[in-house]
Amino acid sequence: MQLLSLLVTGQKWHNKLMYKSTTWKLSLTVGAFILALCLVPRIVFAQSAVSEDTLQLYRDQISAYRDSERTFEVAKEQYFKLQTLASLEQAVSGTRNALLARTKVLTTYLTILRTELYAQHGINLTLKDDALERLDTQLAYLKTHEDAVLIANDRAAIATVVTDFSLKQLFIEDAVYRSRLLIEVGKVQTVNDKARTLLADIKKAHEAEKATSLVTAKRERAYTETSTHIEATEAALLELLSQKYTVEKEFLKGQYTQQSKSINEPYVSAQKAIGFLEELLSL
Repeated sequence: MQLLSLLVTGQKWHNKLMYKSTTWKLSLTVGAFILALCLVPRIVFAQSAVSEDTLQLYRDQISAYRDSERTFEVAKEQYFKLQTLASLEQAVSGTRNALLARTKVLTTYLTILRTELYAQHGINLTLKDDALERLDTQLAYLKTHEDAVLIANDRAAIATVVTDFSLKQLFIEDAVYRSRLLIEVGKVQTVNDKARTLLADIKKAHEAEKATSLVTAKRERAYTETSTHIEATEAALLELLSQKYTVEKEFLKGQYTQQSKSINEPYVSAQKAIGFLEELLSL
């Protein structure tokens, strides 16, 4: 499941809470948000600037969250079946534990994402600073939210913190998807920048060599093709960030999916440039 659909599911769960006054209906919000994040590290953190210990902490927290969800589901079913004060207390406790587990894993995930974004080269500094600030804002909110959950000891208090979180979900989503896109752009831009530098170095080395007219012709063709693809990559990335990426509106799943697909074009151009560079190195 993707992040937005999971959040929508969570909102439906919240609505059930408000209408039926059953706090534990909120488990869908917890599960929704976390399951989406489980898929992200394989994409964003394939070659991570984050320590393995931190990534392992993230995996452990995912596992702990799943355990808390299972415990919560058992407590919820027991309450629906027994309708006793003791089962109510267990259900409230289970909900609180699941909310805490959610907050911990979200905090770790946003921290990892921030580290990746900060370390990634090839990103417009203004856009990077804006995205980092958004992540910092959400990390600060998650700390406040965790503190509120810790002191929520009854159904009404739990409902209050869940309602507050439901109002902040889109801001968290915005910070996440915005950062992920910029990291992807930065990776392609970094490759393109290195390709440009390598092309210049190869040309300089070739100028000091004697070559046959056939080799020279092949080199000139490869120079032209490489330059064409480097410039095409640069133009596509510039268009994506200048015309399709905005800091004025929320950047949610739909925008991310669309712009992430748009990165395919400059990515392919960069790969073609690399292919011609490899050819030049053999000439």
